[in-house]
Amino acid sequence: MQEALLVDDKKIVFTLSPQSFFQTNTKTANLMYQIVRNAVKEIEPETLYDLYGGAGSFSLTNADLVKKSFCVECVPEAVENGRQNAALNNIKNVDFICQTTEDFLAQNKIESKNSLIILDPARAGVHPRACELLAGSGVKNILYISCNPKTLAENLAVLTKNYKVKKVQCFDFFPNTKHIETFAELELL
Repeated sequence: MQEALLVDDKKIVFTLSPQSFFQTNTKTANLMYQIVRNAVKEIEPETLYDLYGGAGSFSLTNADLVKKSFCVECVPEAVENGRQNAALNNIKNVDFICQTTEDFLAQNKIESKNSLIILDPARAGVHPRACELLAGSGVKNILYISCNPKTLAENLAVLTKNYKVKKVQCFDFFPNTKHIETFAELELL
């Protein structure tokens, strides 16, 4: 299956396998991805850590704004789709890593200077061990995209030990249901 996102009038095409997640409401997805891209432009990081990155949608839609992006995902099929999508869109500065976020954070030093973290976890939220490591990472900005307000609140309780919530915006991907997607921008205290 192929999908596309449009950011800054730039089309990014995605090939997806059944194991890869992608927003089905592409009109609202384009809006959300543009809001995230605007935040990345404002922050101006050199390095992007796209954690729970799936097939690389945030890494690929922001690749031209950073020197290097690391897309971390534990679903092998999504990681392979990410690599295919980078090649399909002629993007060469994204590394796709097949590993859980908590293991990646435990085994790799996150460069805190001139970096940005984007989190887009599944409904279960950020793993508790990963959340603690992120809270102590020293990275100036975290962009958190959540499909579950309950786990977002639980994760923010940990992250706000060292971060303040700068901005929150909701996106209604499924009108007439209780489900929303929430974008939260966090800044180091």
